[in-house]
Amino acid sequence: MSTIKKLLLVAMACVLCFVLVACGDDNKTENNTTDNKKNETVKATDTPTPTQGEKQPEATATPTLTPIPDRDLKGLAVVVGDWWSGDSWEFPRNNAAEEKTADWQEEMMEKYHYTIKRATICGWGDQAETCLLSITSNEPLAQVMTFDYRFIGSFMAQEEPLFADVSKLGIFDFNDSKWNKYVVESMTVGSAIYGFANGKEPRTGIYFNKDLIEKALGAEWREKPYDLQASGDWTWATFDKLCEDLLVKIGDSDGDGATDVYPLLIQNSVFAEMAMVSNGCHAIVTRNADGKYVNNCSNQEVIDDLNWAYSYYTKGYARAALEGEQSWDFFETRWQEQKCVMIAHDEYRASAFIAKNDDGSRQFDFDWGFVCFPKGPKASDYQPVARENVNAIANCPATQPVLADIAFAYDIFTSKAPEVKDDPSAWAGAYENLFADQRSVHETLDRMINGKTEPFANPSYIVPGLYDNNNGLIQAKIYYSFDSNAQTPAELLATYSSEIDNAINDFNTNRVK
Repeated sequence: MSTIKKLLLVAMACVLCFVLVACGDDNKTENNTTDNKKNETVKATDTPTPTQGEKQPEATATPTLTPIPDRDLKGLAVVVGDWWSGDSWEFPRNNAAEEKTADWQEEMMEKYHYTIKRATICGWGDQAETCLLSITSNEPLAQVMTFDYRFIGSFMAQEEPLFADVSKLGIFDFNDSKWNKYVVESMTVGSAIYGFANGKEPRTGIYFNKDLIEKALGAEWREKPYDLQASGDWTWATFDKLCEDLLVKIGDSDGDGATDVYPLLIQNSVFAEMAMVSNGCHAIVTRNADGKYVNNCSNQEVIDDLNWAYSYYTKGYARAALEGEQSWDFFETRWQEQKCVMIAHDEYRASAFIAKNDDGSRQFDFDWGFVCFPKGPKASDYQPVARENVNAIANCPATQPVLADIAFAYDIFTSKAPEVKDDPSAWAGAYENLFADQRSVHETLDRMINGKTEPFANPSYIVPGLYDNNNGLIQAKIYYSFDSNAQTPAELLATYSSEIDNAINDFNTNRVK
């Protein structure tokens, strides 16, 4: 081909690109851009400049033009806010796979011109007040916010959704195995998806003091909870008998006629919820096939499950906080003092149990293990629970022009380098350092993460007024009334059923539609 013809073809291609760009500018999108100007970093509280212009098709003429970048985020700074990461968070580099992923993440930030990191933006108890105010005042503390599941209702109560409906952004592929499908399902309201999470956490089980259980029942019991779990005999009935025997054998350790070593100490809400989950996945509020929320207070299965949890107070196996023990985690102090043999809680609490004093000695100077929550008579297997932290994109004028860009950056943030293959056993590494007893990791946690039983996600967390930072109807007025013995579970459910109805009906009408 002659030089003149080549030049003509190049000129025609350039004109074609100019026309396409000009047309595309009339229909601005949040997706891609050809802007190559010098960019400035956008602060979390600034109104970012929207990206525009769609990626152009390659010209058919030769020579082929230089490919246009997929996206230019124009210096967007994305903060993923939580209550634990601090101000100096960096991509982890604890092994070869993490090194590769951290390097790849930095390459992606350079390629698409953005930054992203985790940072602490509030305390645990401040999530609703602090973060809600920042969004409503159009000064979001972070573009992506991480919340404890119990705070979600506070945000859903607002007339205008404070979280972006990510289903409309066209960025996240929720069929990808990296996403926690239970969180996506629970955060789906009507056709909108307001929250998401990647990965899966093991969650609730039973911690047991090996030294105390051996002292009470003999050396065979030191590891027996694991053996019962393996054989399928770690049931409510077994657990009841164990608590009864412990109370008789070492409950009154000083012989004064009063219980000073309890078989079990618990956080009311955790134990009550697991009672329903472990016996057939019941819940006080459910959701029907149409996505509407349904009051389940009169369900006899729910009442029976809660009666079992309630009996641990009436039988003396557990007790409420005494005067001077008003902190929610009072049971951990008693656990440290070896004034209880078992506690029911999530796997992450193990981080406190491996703590050491300044002199290097263990704060919890005894051996302990961790097993699944016992299965109820209506359950076929041990039932893991999906109670994850929820991530959501702040939805306000400061973020609305670039919601898709924020999602684009976060999608990369939750991905691994392409050359890093998924190792089905990789999850265990972090837990092996957290649990001194490796049976906890490779028998208990493995069941929770990789077992055949699907985790149960409580559908009611999202409904305003039911949980709301531990102050909602279900958590504060029902679960936390068990230890007073003033009303039975059936009486409590009957007392608050109409209020639960009101909360559900309002949410169904105004948000689910």
